[in-house]
Amino acid sequence: MSRADYRKLLKATFVEDFDEVDRINADLGDTDWKDSGLLIAAVFSVAIEERFAKDSSRSAVKDFITAARADYAEADNPIKPLVAEGVVRAALGEEELLDGIGAAESMQVQMILAHKIISEGEKSPAEIDALLDRAEKLLDSSV
Repeated sequence: MSRADYRKLLKATFVEDFDEVDRINADLGDTDWKDSGLLIAAVFSVAIEERFAKDSSRSAVKDFITAARADYAEADNPIKPLVAEGVVRAALGEEELLDGIGAAESMQVQMILAHKIISEGEKSPAEIDALLDRAEKLLDSSV
C-alpha cells in the first residue's frame, strides 16, 4: 500500500463513505504500508491542534475524551480513558505521557479521536483534503 492509497482510505473513512472504504480494502487485500501509523499520527496531530486551539486545558481534554467514549461506547475495543488522555496530551506537548502506550494502541486511539474531531467539525470533502495535505506536509517535514 502506498501513502496515496492510505490517504484515499483515510479520506473515505473521514467522509464516512464506507462503501468506498470496503472497495479500497478489497482492492488492497492484505497489503500493509509500514508507515501508515506515521500518517495517522500526523492527521491526529493536525486535528488535535485545530480542536484544542482555544482551550487545551486538562478539563477540556477530559471533556472531549468523555464525549468520545460515549460516542464510541459500542466499539469492539472501547476507548481506555487514560490511554486516550495520554495520547491527546502527548499531541499537545506532554510527549512523556506516551511512555507505556504501545504503537498499535496509540494508532487505534488516534484514528478514533481524529474521526471524532473531523466529524464533529462537519468538514466538507475539500476541508478533509486540506487537513490531509497539512498532515502530509507535517509528515514530510519530520522525516
